[in-house]
Amino acid sequence: MALIAVASVKGAPGASTIALSLTATWPRRALLAELDPDGGDLRYRLRGEDGAPLDAGLGLVSYAAGVIDGADVFDHVQAVPGGLQVLLGVSSTTETEAVHGRWASIGALLDTVPDTDVIADCGRLHPYTPIEDLLPYASALLVATRPTVDAVGHLRSRLRTLRVELPVFVAVVTGVADRRSQREVQIVLDESGPDGVSARVLGRIAYDPVGAGTLAGEWSGKLSSSPLMRSSRELGHQLIREIDGLQQAAG
Repeated sequence: MALIAVASVKGAPGASTIALSLTATWPRRALLAELDPDGGDLRYRLRGEDGAPLDAGLGLVSYAAGVIDGADVFDHVQAVPGGLQVLLGVSSTTETEAVHGRWASIGALLDTVPDTDVIADCGRLHPYTPIEDLLPYASALLVATRPTVDAVGHLRSRLRTLRVELPVFVAVVTGVADRRSQREVQIVLDESGPDGVSARVLGRIAYDPVGAGTLAGEWSGKLSSSPLMRSSRELGHQLIREIDGLQQAAG
């Protein structure tokens, strides 16, 4: 299926909530992989379906230990409320070192998970992040930004130095009533000059602190109708259309 990398840049919201909300509303079978080299926090935010704490020993580190032998990712995932499947990320320097040098192998395997799209929370897209070793295997990179001068400036600068060529889409995190920011952010990206960036603003994610807080805690029926989840559902459908089109064009 497809590996979709989700990231943010300095001055922008974190990628974790967006990756989680996308996975929760994804119209096809999906797996959330915490691939932030700086550490994930799902093990602290969520519990298992039975209410028990998640197993800290099961996740990216245990998966990375078997990537050379073609490990089955589903032997290392855990279920959380709502039926989501998650691959827990690293939580310490020691765990980060255990994954070091294996990002490309991890990407190659996650790109070929059968009948499943993998939504990867890649954290901050800072220069020389090891995540760039994984990006060649991704079908697309989705970068979140706020519609502010500093956030879009950081986004433009970072995309200019990206060492990997792949389809880049932008999600603007903004208020529900904001209908202008998407177009304005696209204009700024398009006016970057000949050495500019090739990225398309795909849609928006609603700025919804209440929905984000509920997503990280006790899920309820109201969550599915929150602005965050509604906008994530719409963006997910747009992403799938783009990715399916790209894959068909590539043969």
